[in-house]
Amino acid sequence: MKHLAVAICCCLAEGGYVILDPTKIEEQKMRGFAYLVFPNSVVSVLPEGLSHVEGEPMEHGIITSVTHGVMSVEEYLKCLERGRAASTKLSDFLRRSLQSQLPSDSSKAA
Repeated sequence: MKHLAVAICCCLAEGGYVILDPTKIEEQKMRGFAYLVFPNSVVSVLPEGLSHVEGEPMEHGIITSVTHGVMSVEEYLKCLERGRAASTKLSDFLRRSLQSQLPSDSSKAA
Protein backbone atom coordinates (compact mmCIF):
# COMPACT_ATOMS: atom_id res chain seq x y z
CA MET A 1 0.00 0.00 0.00
CA LYS A 2 2.77 2.47 0.70
CA HIS A 3 3.74 2.77 -2.97
CA LEU A 4 0.22 3.19 -4.36
CA ALA A 5 -0.65 6.49 -6.07
CA VAL A 6 -4.13 8.01 -6.17
CA ALA A 7 -5.24 10.10 -9.17
CA ILE A 8 -8.18 12.44 -9.65
CA CYS A 9 -9.41 14.87 -12.29
CA CYS A 10 -10.72 18.25 -11.11
CA CYS A 11 -12.67 20.38 -13.59
CA LEU A 12 -13.41 24.06 -13.25
CA ALA A 13 -16.76 25.25 -14.63
CA GLU A 14 -17.57 28.74 -15.92
CA GLY A 15 -19.28 29.54 -12.61
CA GLY A 16 -16.09 28.77 -10.69
CA TYR A 17 -17.30 25.54 -9.09
CA VAL A 18 -15.23 22.34 -9.14
CA ILE A 19 -16.36 18.93 -10.40
CA LEU A 20 -14.33 15.88 -9.38
CA ASP A 21 -13.87 12.94 -11.79
CA PRO A 22 -16.16 14.28 -14.52
CA THR A 23 -17.46 12.29 -17.45
CA LYS A 24 -15.86 12.97 -20.84
CA ILE A 25 -18.89 15.07 -21.86
CA GLU A 26 -18.70 17.15 -18.64
CA GLU A 27 -14.95 17.58 -19.13
CA GLN A 28 -15.45 19.00 -22.64
CA LYS A 29 -17.81 21.68 -21.29
CA MET A 30 -15.41 22.89 -18.60
CA ARG A 31 -13.24 25.99 -18.71
CA GLY A 32 -10.19 24.17 -17.39
CA PHE A 33 -9.16 21.00 -15.62
CA ALA A 34 -6.28 19.50 -13.69
CA TYR A 35 -5.22 15.87 -13.48
CA LEU A 36 -3.67 15.40 -10.04
CA VAL A 37 -1.75 12.40 -8.70
CA PHE A 38 -1.02 12.12 -4.98
CA PRO A 39 1.03 9.52 -3.11
CA ASN A 40 -1.13 7.16 -1.06
CA SER A 41 1.23 7.75 1.82
CA VAL A 42 3.50 10.76 1.60
CA VAL A 43 5.73 9.04 4.13
CA SER A 44 6.69 6.61 1.34
CA VAL A 45 8.22 9.39 -0.80
CA LEU A 46 10.06 11.30 1.93
CA PRO A 47 13.20 10.35 3.87
CA GLU A 48 12.55 8.73 7.24
CA GLY A 49 11.90 11.16 10.10
CA LEU A 50 11.18 14.10 7.79
CA SER A 51 7.86 15.83 8.47
CA HIS A 52 8.28 18.95 6.30
CA VAL A 53 9.84 19.62 2.91
CA GLU A 54 10.64 23.25 2.12
CA GLY A 55 8.22 24.35 4.85
CA GLU A 56 5.27 22.29 3.54
CA PRO A 57 3.77 19.58 5.77
CA MET A 58 4.39 16.14 4.28
CA GLU A 59 0.67 15.51 3.75
CA HIS A 60 0.85 18.11 0.96
CA GLY A 61 2.90 15.85 -1.33
CA ILE A 62 1.96 15.63 -4.99
CA ILE A 63 3.44 13.37 -7.66
CA THR A 64 2.04 14.92 -10.85
CA SER A 65 -0.14 17.82 -11.90
CA VAL A 66 -1.23 18.29 -15.52
CA THR A 67 -3.52 21.21 -16.36
CA HIS A 68 -5.45 22.17 -19.47
CA GLY A 69 -7.53 25.25 -20.20
CA VAL A 70 -7.78 28.49 -18.28
CA MET A 71 -7.70 28.90 -14.50
CA SER A 72 -6.17 31.38 -12.10
CA VAL A 73 -3.67 30.39 -9.43
CA GLU A 74 -6.45 30.67 -6.82
CA GLU A 75 -8.69 28.37 -8.85
CA TYR A 76 -5.85 25.87 -9.31
CA LEU A 77 -5.23 25.87 -5.55
CA LYS A 78 -8.96 25.29 -5.00
CA CYS A 79 -8.78 22.27 -7.35
CA LEU A 80 -5.67 21.05 -5.55
CA GLU A 81 -7.38 21.34 -2.16
CA ARG A 82 -10.53 19.51 -3.31
CA GLY A 83 -8.50 16.86 -5.13
CA ARG A 84 -6.27 16.25 -2.12
CA ALA A 85 -9.29 15.92 0.20
CA ALA A 86 -10.97 13.42 -2.14
CA SER A 87 -7.80 11.40 -2.69
CA THR A 88 -7.19 11.22 1.07
CA LYS A 89 -10.64 9.68 1.56
CA LEU A 90 -10.00 7.26 -1.30
CA SER A 91 -6.61 6.27 0.15
CA ASP A 92 -8.19 5.63 3.56
CA PHE A 93 -10.91 3.49 1.96
CA LEU A 94 -8.37 1.47 -0.05
CA ARG A 95 -6.17 0.96 3.00
CA ARG A 96 -9.08 -0.28 5.15
CA SER A 97 -10.40 -2.52 2.37
CA LEU A 98 -7.05 -4.14 1.62
CA GLN A 99 -6.02 -4.49 5.27
CA SER A 100 -9.24 -6.36 6.04
CA GLN A 101 -8.21 -8.95 3.41
CA LEU A 102 -4.79 -9.57 4.97
CA PRO A 103 -4.30 -12.60 7.22
CA SER A 104 -4.36 -11.63 10.89
CA ASP A 105 -0.94 -13.23 11.46
CA SER A 106 1.50 -12.02 8.81
CA SER A 107 4.01 -14.78 9.73
CA LYS A 108 1.63 -17.32 8.13
CA ALA A 109 1.73 -15.55 4.78
CA ALA A 110 3.93 -17.26 2.21
